[in-house]
Amino acid sequence: ALSTNDICMLDKLPALIEAGVCSFKIEGRMKSPEYVATVTRVYRAALDGERPADAGKQLFEIFNRGEFSTAHIRGDSVTTGHVGSAKPSKELIAKAHESVRNDRPVWGVHALLELNEGEPARLQFSAKGFNVSVYGPVCETPNKPVDRDRLREQLAKLGGSPFFLEQCVISGRGFVPVSALNAMRREATGSLAEAILGKPMPEKGIAEESVNGFIRPVGRADAPAKKYVRVRTVGEALSAEAELVGLDPVSAGSVDAAALAEIKDRLILILPNVIMTEKALAPYKKLLDSGVFRGVEANNIGQWRLFEGLPVRIAGIGLNAMNSAAFTKLLSMGFTHIMPSPELSRPQLAELAGRFGAVMIVNTFLRTPLMQLLHCPVKEYRGCQRCQGSAGELADGDGRRFPLENLRFSDGKCLVRLMNSAVTDIRGAFAASGISACMTAETPDNNNDFQVTRGHWSRNVI
Repeated sequence: ALSTNDICMLDKLPALIEAGVCSFKIEGRMKSPEYVATVTRVYRAALDGERPADAGKQLFEIFNRGEFSTAHIRGDSVTTGHVGSAKPSKELIAKAHESVRNDRPVWGVHALLELNEGEPARLQFSAKGFNVSVYGPVCETPNKPVDRDRLREQLAKLGGSPFFLEQCVISGRGFVPVSALNAMRREATGSLAEAILGKPMPEKGIAEESVNGFIRPVGRADAPAKKYVRVRTVGEALSAEAELVGLDPVSAGSVDAAALAEIKDRLILILPNVIMTEKALAPYKKLLDSGVFRGVEANNIGQWRLFEGLPVRIAGIGLNAMNSAAFTKLLSMGFTHIMPSPELSRPQLAELAGRFGAVMIVNTFLRTPLMQLLHCPVKEYRGCQRCQGSAGELADGDGRRFPLENLRFSDGKCLVRLMNSAVTDIRGAFAASGISACMTAETPDNNNDFQVTRGHWSRNVI
């Protein structure tokens, strides 16, 4: 079983903060509300310097798989085959419920709003011993008395921030528009948070409509779809018959770039979802500098700078483009082609193609990767087998076989992909669907004995 021991970084929080981490993710999917409440409360207290003496005991009681791990922060400390257990005490459950009932923003703000006629409006926010002031437009003489209760209501709108309005004092009889007051409140909130936290508050996501101007379609959706074939070896790349050929090398450091020169006008370098170190990244950079690759298929958002200057820049399924907002954002970042998520159904693909068909590459034949593992289950149980692309398979209780593929990095580590038990094949269905896309993608499967599924095409998933 791939059930791993749980990650617990409670003791590593100071080092992670010192390293520049500004946000911590706490798992909650398929967990109880009491679990989420307990873990977030313990971590919040630890971050605030108020870690409970029995923090470790609380975390272990609320849920555990036998032992905790620090994952890969200090080498691979992951082990598999664990069974989950939750035996929280009544006191711990009660504490979890109480923490949720009393949940509220962290810091109370004292607000001072000065509205003196003929002078710029001034708003001061104070909390935790910090004071910030912001200025707005010149206050006008009001046509009617200013509704101060409404002003307080506007200043109290601090949702999405770590603050709540604890006290509010308003002086002066001048008038400023509500829009100006809202802008002052947002500026004061951000400045106060930066003063307390020592770093700016995270910005909200870019709205889709604000980046539409970046779209630069490549190709035509109404033309016959071209083919993109994705392979693992140099020999397969040289013999592939397609407009674009993607090379997903088992070991980037062992690729002879010169041998690929004859197909350089259609050659794409596929980057893995995970590249952990500069040493592991170096062979990929060397291949890109060789001049034989026309473009890159990126599967991690951190890889987008590697394709600067290349004419073809594909956002792979690792970027999980599920909707028009994701497509728009990826195009704004400079991608020329986008693979939609393999989890989309036929109607969802058709809707996206109506707007983005000119940049869409649809995977019509693919064994979908289900998991990306830096911890190798083969190595854990059998020792390193120095696998060269195929690392065996796992089987479930119903006899379904899930192949393991690997990539070897130059730093001595591997990335293991757990692949689906069935190959998604929608070639015929897509051709008959009338959906327009600039390209289709196929990834040949080296296992001749495989099941076939249409995947999410009609929500018939294996």
